[in-house]
Amino acid sequence: ILVMGVAKDDQMGLGTAGFKVNKNTEVRSALPNLVRQGDTFTASFTVMNRSSTARRLSVEARAEGSASAQPTLVSIDAEPFKRYPVTLQVKAESQGTASFNVSAGDAADRDAIRENLSILPRAVLQTATNFGSSDGAPIKEPIQIPNDIQPEVGSIGVTLSSSIIGNLSGAFDYMRDYP
Repeated sequence: ILVMGVAKDDQMGLGTAGFKVNKNTEVRSALPNLVRQGDTFTASFTVMNRSSTARRLSVEARAEGSASAQPTLVSIDAEPFKRYPVTLQVKAESQGTASFNVSAGDAADRDAIRENLSILPRAVLQTATNFGSSDGAPIKEPIQIPNDIQPEVGSIGVTLSSSIIGNLSGAFDYMRDYP
């Protein structure tokens, strides 16, 4: 926490402080790393009773935005310090952002989380290659571009190499950067 204020005699003050919070109810997200438009997936969350006694927790989970799911409303008889999964069956409807709202607790304590998940465009990436050699004569390679191409996805390129093993760095870069 950063605190700024004006003290007596119009002198400016600045201070910092920290604090920890330990709630008796904990909600955590376990969403997938990558979702594309049209995917169906299970959005998972965990609920934990962090108190020393068993409690009955009510849990509500909802999805909105670029994804649709039936809301989940369940009661969990939660033992101390044990995680319980809560899931939603989700359909990624459109490119954009899906928001997930999950709350859990009882009359004594509640926790809630809001997680956003990017829904990426559906795109089929295709790699084609052709190998040949030249004795110095011109080489022509016909390329046909699909009518329904998505210009924001992928690329067309030509790589010339003095040997067939050239340009392996592109393959390694792709594997390193794959989401």
